[in-house]
Amino acid sequence: MTQNRDFFTPESVDEQIEQFSSHQPANEDGQDASARLVKRLQAVYQADYEQNRAFLARARRRIAAHQFAKYDVNQARSPMDSASILRFSQERTRKMQSSHSAEQSTARRLSRSLGLLAAVLVAVLLVSTLAVVLTLNRGQQGSQGISRAKATATSAPRPTPVSVGTILYTQKSPAGTNFGSAAWSPDGMRMVTSAIDLKTARTLLYIWNAASGKNLMTIPLDVADLGNVLWSPTGKYLVLSNLQTIVIVDSQTGAIVKTINYQEPTAFNVSGVHQSLLSSAVSLGGGFGFYSVAWSPDGASLAVDVSNITSGNVVLLDPRTGAVKTTFSAQAAPIGLALAFSSDGKYLAVSYSNDSKIVVWSVATQQVVFVLGNAQAMTIAWQPGTHNLARSTFTSIELWDVNAQKLLKTYKVLSAFAWSPDGKELAVYTSPFANPFSGTKASKVTILDADTGAQVGLYISQNRTIFSASWSPDGRSIATSESSASSNQIVVWAA
Repeated sequence: MTQNRDFFTPESVDEQIEQFSSHQPANEDGQDASARLVKRLQAVYQADYEQNRAFLARARRRIAAHQFAKYDVNQARSPMDSASILRFSQERTRKMQSSHSAEQSTARRLSRSLGLLAAVLVAVLLVSTLAVVLTLNRGQQGSQGISRAKATATSAPRPTPVSVGTILYTQKSPAGTNFGSAAWSPDGMRMVTSAIDLKTARTLLYIWNAASGKNLMTIPLDVADLGNVLWSPTGKYLVLSNLQTIVIVDSQTGAIVKTINYQEPTAFNVSGVHQSLLSSAVSLGGGFGFYSVAWSPDGASLAVDVSNITSGNVVLLDPRTGAVKTTFSAQAAPIGLALAFSSDGKYLAVSYSNDSKIVVWSVATQQVVFVLGNAQAMTIAWQPGTHNLARSTFTSIELWDVNAQKLLKTYKVLSAFAWSPDGKELAVYTSPFANPFSGTKASKVTILDADTGAQVGLYISQNRTIFSASWSPDGRSIATSESSASSNQIVVWAA
């Protein structure tokens, strides 16, 4: 027993730990060595630990049984002779001595177990301390790296903000041509404009890099006097039109995909570059032909206003085949100068200038849902993300809630307009196309807050006339089509 106690003295435990540690390989990491030491100590003391657990459990059972037996004897005691008392006393003494010996043995085993536990805890504490130190060290190194990265990012130069109205670049129409209006591709990477050759009246398409102004492609079209050009929502196609012809062009290759010719009195003759693709039997009337064109928001349809002297129809065409998909109810007014889809494609609006009214259809049902009378408008446009329709008059811009059929706002400006992509601002200007009877040739664009009508930006042109304005898809720039004494040009400026 003395030998067992000596085994757990502090000197003996230290000696054993030193002995185990002396077998550590020279190249072994300190954390691995500590873990190996703990495993060895656990292996050495595991058997004693299991045995001591059994001894302690047995001792607890015996002590409990002894206390219970003592209680029963005291309760049932009766007169006894001296021999019985003597025998009882001797037996009780032996039991007490035996119990005392068992308790001493249990105490010694418990002490040994506690010593083992203390040694294990010390070893675990050493290993944990080492692990914490290593973790903190790595964390400090990582924090220093992050701090250095943040310092580098912070010190990087930021681009100087460009004030509203600052000209970014100008595209002048080539000699002998006149530019029409400019349009941004849906991704904002390219711009396009049509141009008319002043000698032949043939149409040219110019596509350039929207950021740098570098020309990317020039596409000659063997069609005279095609008007403004529109991108499809996917950016793959371009559409142009005049009274007699609609041309769809691949914006990547410059190839003419389809040509749709107006033919009186039956309908369309649709042809590709070298072959006839489709003839429609739907009668669309004769006379004036195609007055306005608009892409549906999903790019699956092309809305076309087809007008004659007495009436007009609005139809939806399949841009891949030219087939008529839908015909909206005929209106008495023959000339629809402007078409516009709501941004979700639910509604289609048309402005009939010669009848001074605006008609809105449900695209799904082809039913008229809103009519605004006494409302001649050369420009109509839906506020992005809403069912609010804006229209220009000779004296103001009105904003109507089509669902509630009520006037929301009136902007007291003598202007045409263009919505910012988020619908929060309006770029307003006076255009001879939008208001030909005003007699005003303005040379500025004013940016208004759509909620308050307050001016938030201003661009002053050096040219005599601004014909159109178009926001970039990110809302950071505006392209204006302008004319000077010598030529037309596209000016891109900061918004």
